[in-house]
Amino acid sequence: MASAVIGYFVDDVLVTPEEIEGLMAGLLYTGADPLGKTRLTDWAMKHSDSLGMRYSSELARRIDRKRSYDPI
Repeated sequence: MASAVIGYFVDDVLVTPEEIEGLMAGLLYTGADPLGKTRLTDWAMKHSDSLGMRYSSELARRIDRKRSYDPI
């Protein structure tokens, strides 16, 4: 419900019902060892000065991939 409300205000789809269904079914879990070497928390700390400063619309990316990533 919160995703739908936020999506309305940012004119985007944040998460679909199908994505939530997949998350609830545990489809993102794997028993394999991680392939990456960087922990998400380490990456977030390294980029904390810019993390969350911009929003890139998924719907806008479908129309014009380059423009949606350009600096504001």
